[in-house]
Amino acid sequence: MISCYNGQLIEKQDIVLPIDDRGFQYADGIFETLVVRGSKIFFIEDHWERLNRGCDVLKLNLPVYFKLDYLVQVIRELLSVNNLTDARIKLIVWRCNGGLYEPTSIESNFVITLQPHVYKGINKKSVVKISRTVQLVFTPFSQLKTLNALTYIVASLEKRSLDCDDVLLTNQNLVGELTAASVFFIKDKEIFTPPIATGIIPGIMRKNVITNAGKLGYVINELPINIKNLGNFEGCFGTNVTGFTIIEQIEDIKFSYSATNEVINKFIKHFEL
Repeated sequence: MISCYNGQLIEKQDIVLPIDDRGFQYADGIFETLVVRGSKIFFIEDHWERLNRGCDVLKLNLPVYFKLDYLVQVIRELLSVNNLTDARIKLIVWRCNGGLYEPTSIESNFVITLQPHVYKGINKKSVVKISRTVQLVFTPFSQLKTLNALTYIVASLEKRSLDCDDVLLTNQNLVGELTAASVFFIKDKEIFTPPIATGIIPGIMRKNVITNAGKLGYVINELPINIKNLGNFEGCFGTNVTGFTIIEQIEDIKFSYSATNEVINKFIKHFEL
C-alpha cells in the first residue's frame, strides 16, 4: 500500500524511522482513525477538530500546508493510487526529534496510511465483562488519542484471558468505555453515556450520537453511571468510527437486542452509514 509520509507518497514498507524517533522513544504524538466508504470520508471535520485540539495540548505544530483541504486531497489521492473506495485511514502526527523528556522542537512529522475496510453492518457482542486490571483516570491527556495505548492493550489482553467479547473499563465503579468504543445505555426514549470526566476518549461517533439524538426523538444524558445500576437499562450499544455494536450482556446483566437494534438503526439511517 502506498502511504503519505511528510507530504511524499511512498510504499508503506519503505518508510524508515531512526531509532531515536520521538514517536518510538516517547510515544510523543497523537493519531486519528477515519473511515471512507464509497469514497465518502465520514466525519472528517470532527476528526480535524480533535486532531488540532490534541496538537494544541501537546504543543505540536502541523506543517504550514497541512490544512483540512490538504488532508482531504491526500486521502483521495491515496484512495486513487491504491485503487480503493472503502478504506480505514490512519493519520499519525508526532514530534520531530530532539531532546529527552524535554523536547527541543514543537514541529511534527506525519504519516497517513490506509487499508481496505469492509463495512459489516451492525456488530454484536454477546458477553462483556468488567475489567479488573485496568482503571480509567481523568487527566489532561485522557481525552487525546495518543500513541501510548497501554490502557487498551492491557484491557484487550484481559479480554482474551476472560474469554469474552470485550471488557468494560471503569473509573472507581463508574462506567467508562469499551476497549475500542464508547458505550451507551437505553431506557425508554432516553440514552445515557458517561461524561468525558470519567477518563474516556471523546469518540467521534459518540459526539455525533450526542449531537443528533434529539433529532431522532431521544433525550441524551451525559451522566456518571455506577456499574451497580446497569440493570436499570433496557439496551446497550457501543460506537466507534467504524459503526455500531449491540451489547447483549455485561457480566450477568442482559439487555434487549430488539430495543437496542431499533435505536441503532435510526442512527445508521440518519448518518447514511
